[in-house]
Amino acid sequence: MKKELLLLLILAISFKNIYAQLKVEQLHGTWESYETKKQQKEREQLTPITEPINSGKKSKETEKKEADIILQFGKKGNLDIIQFGDKSRVKFNLKDSILTMSWRKYKILKLTISELILTDPENLFSENEFYRKINKKIEPVKEIEIIEKKYKNGQLKLKGKLQNGIESGIWTEWYENGQKKSERNFINGIPIGVWKEWNKKGKLIKEKKWN
Repeated sequence: MKKELLLLLILAISFKNIYAQLKVEQLHGTWESYETKKQQKEREQLTPITEPINSGKKSKETEKKEADIILQFGKKGNLDIIQFGDKSRVKFNLKDSILTMSWRKYKILKLTISELILTDPENLFSENEFYRKINKKIEPVKEIEIIEKKYKNGQLKLKGKLQNGIESGIWTEWYENGQKKSERNFINGIPIGVWKEWNKKGKLIKEKKWN
């Protein structure tokens, strides 16, 4: 009798692990956020009445709601994110129905081969986030990428490093005459140290210390 119960317990655990693995596999691929008709209607009702019709301008709330969010889940726990035009890479993990993306946790309300619905379990007033799977592959975010921009005359304009799509280390700007314009330092996108700015003649004009 004890052996039978033990066997049933092992089978139950195995099925649970298989189910969890299948859910992880369902996440693999590219997902794009979208608004439901209800969300669209609510957003339109929130648009300020003082905003001119057909003005060609959008409120910040409208821009936020219309911006694309793309999630690309990889097979090695890597998640590439395009959010409002910015790309970054974080780690993701799925345990039961809780999806952890970097330091944020979401509860999966629905996961099928074509639809993903997330909610913030710690925020009772948060809106559900809706994603649909798309047949598209975005270029993976590089672990280390050196960014360089130049003026037409070949003079370096900007140089810095992205780590997993996020500013890291020292970022430097120059004027077209070759004089250093600014110097900034980051750790995982967070400003640190002393930021400096110079004028075109090389005179220090501004300093800001970050804690």
